[in-house]
Amino acid sequence: MASSSTDLSFSTRTPSSRQSNHAMIVLGNIDTYFDDMPSPPSELQLDAYWREAARAGLHDIVVTASGDLYGAMGWLSSVPGMISSRTLILTSQYRQHPIEERSQHHRHRSSSLSSSPSSSSSVSSVISGLLLLDSMAGCDDAVLASLSGLEQITSLYTSRGVYGIAAAVSYRDERVFKQTINSISGIRHATLLPLSSPLPSISVVQDPQLITSPHYDSRNKNEREYKYDQAINESYADGCMALAHLLPLAGEFEGSPFEGSSMVYAPIRGAKPIVDGVMEAYRRLQKARGDNIDVFSPAIQYPVTSSFVFYADGHPYQTKRGRMPASGRTANRLELQRLHQHHTEGGAELPACMVYIDEIISGGMMVGHTAEMVDPNQGILHELVRDGEIAVSVCGLSHARGASFRMSNKQRLSSLQDQLKKAGADVKWV
Repeated sequence: MASSSTDLSFSTRTPSSRQSNHAMIVLGNIDTYFDDMPSPPSELQLDAYWREAARAGLHDIVVTASGDLYGAMGWLSSVPGMISSRTLILTSQYRQHPIEERSQHHRHRSSSLSSSPSSSSSVSSVISGLLLLDSMAGCDDAVLASLSGLEQITSLYTSRGVYGIAAAVSYRDERVFKQTINSISGIRHATLLPLSSPLPSISVVQDPQLITSPHYDSRNKNEREYKYDQAINESYADGCMALAHLLPLAGEFEGSPFEGSSMVYAPIRGAKPIVDGVMEAYRRLQKARGDNIDVFSPAIQYPVTSSFVFYADGHPYQTKRGRMPASGRTANRLELQRLHQHHTEGGAELPACMVYIDEIISGGMMVGHTAEMVDPNQGILHELVRDGEIAVSVCGLSHARGASFRMSNKQRLSSLQDQLKKAGADVKWV
């Protein structure tokens, strides 16, 4: 198992042409077989680092830094036990009210409370956290303005990555705080991560160096020289709306295996824009119906499972056939094992339904991911599904209206469903 004294034998020094100066927040997931992580190299000058031990379920660590993106990613990619990480590049610190002064007030208040012998119960009730959210289309400015007026917000940033807005928060009652966030119009989805100490103010880099590398050039024939096509975008939007009508995103399918809370499992490789579109459509449906909207539901997990990305050389993970370094395909099993362990060992329980959303071209990736979830011979979540502890819904948007979706993969998905039905469980394909 990894320990704080582990020697990674990794140099964070990179050629000057590869250095990139950014302010960032990194969200990482840790392999369930590792209990600890080594301390980051001092030359990275990380602002803060938390190991949260799955308190929130979605992410195990939070790292904030202002400096070389390549160095930070190099360290994280070489840490034994690091399954995957998601990086938010902070693009601006939003100020309509004196947020920095408020942040100092919160830190001073926390310090004053901790120095008072009679205030131990008050200290325990003050919770620090990281609020991550996305706005509905065209609502960024209005949402930022509303958030900046909240006393619980200590720092507020716009970002590029899997979330468009990040905020350091401090609150006493999570339920009341979430009600406050839910009262703000224009939020599509939000995630709240509790932290063991306040998030420090991060100095946003005003003139970040561009990220340039041949590794970022697309080699996929479907992605090169792409041209805007209104018909494709409209078809994409129609598909997202159809999924929003069909999916158990808030457990509203009363009496079905999908009744109860839900979690969306959305691999970053292709599912992120689909989830954005589906959640945009779903919130509009909720608003039209007059529903009480909970922007924190469903929880959304963004695993990094692409076969186009690889672990660093020397990393302990390998493919099923023993090849090293392994690709992101291996990360799917690691992510599922992590979720399973948290559920069965008293960590963050899985919700009643897992909604797996992905893009479909040939369908091979979806078949592989689904088999690793529910296949009777290899499925990590198979017993939970078979015994009725959770349900699984599998869906996606198909490239070229399904023209590339191989019949063999469709048959494999149907076979998995038939096997689970015979065992008394249910998996829903959409």
